[in-house]
Amino acid sequence: MRISALGGTSLQTSSLGLGSAGLFSLPSRRARVDLVRQALDEGILHFDTAPMYGLGAAESELAAALGRDRERVTIATKFGIEPRWWVRTLSRVQAPARAIVARSQGLKAGLQAQATGPGVGVAGSLLYRSTGYTGSAAKVSITSSLRRLGIDYIDLVLLHDPSPGSDIDDLCAAMDELKERGDVRAWGVAGEVAPVKAVIDRFDCAVPVAQVGWNIFQQHALPDVGSAGLITFGAIGGALPVLTKRLREDRTMAEQWATALGTKRICPEFLARLLLADATDRNKNGITLFSTTRSDHLTHAARHAADPELAAVLPTFRELL
Repeated sequence: MRISALGGTSLQTSSLGLGSAGLFSLPSRRARVDLVRQALDEGILHFDTAPMYGLGAAESELAAALGRDRERVTIATKFGIEPRWWVRTLSRVQAPARAIVARSQGLKAGLQAQATGPGVGVAGSLLYRSTGYTGSAAKVSITSSLRRLGIDYIDLVLLHDPSPGSDIDDLCAAMDELKERGDVRAWGVAGEVAPVKAVIDRFDCAVPVAQVGWNIFQQHALPDVGSAGLITFGAIGGALPVLTKRLREDRTMAEQWATALGTKRICPEFLARLLLADATDRNKNGITLFSTTRSDHLTHAARHAADPELAAVLPTFRELL
């Protein structure tokens, strides 16, 4: 696994990072812990979480899974969105609830679409609330995250999906204070490209990190976030459904792609590996986040993101796209 020095910071960690939001579609805590431990064994050293993930249980669970390996990993969490006070109690019944959702694809799709934040759908407003992005809000949230994570410092703290008009009063000074007292090593802004760039432009200090959604269909070059270190997410989920649908509908094109890419057939797993390899290749000085609940997918991601054979066909893949 390639080690990246994240631009704009002093952080050095694996070029691949594991996101924890999707882990909670696994109903078993044991399965989630095992997946995190497997990621460590595969050389993945960066883990992304947030107070809202897993109905408020993700930070505590990630801490338990990492355990004694905390010092060799980097942990990123966020602030600005939290579960409502009563939602954390639901974490106790997540196993049966997730099992029910897993058996209903329609229910699963509906919850995923409507519960991604306080401003998204009825489910989102019922489950989550915005705590704001001011310096005082950051301090309160980070103190709580440190307690839930059971650690002395957080490697990276990110504003979680701020809008361009969000109040960021005194945040630069607050982050300087948190860094000076050792609570935080680096900070940044996370969300989709346009609002993240708009928020970064409003700061009167340099923003060290931008974490943005990106896939190969949005633009072939990575987004320009100035001097900020770059973390991307969504490279697979944003493009794979489009590609698989197109190639399933056009068998001639699928056969042409298979010949050009030197494989017997084009399958979703092969395309996912190419998409992840492409994303990590483009962001050599940053981190590429991905999320999975399958052990075999995790293995393929960790072992093929920098696979020389895949790297050799990336120019052809990009031309075909």
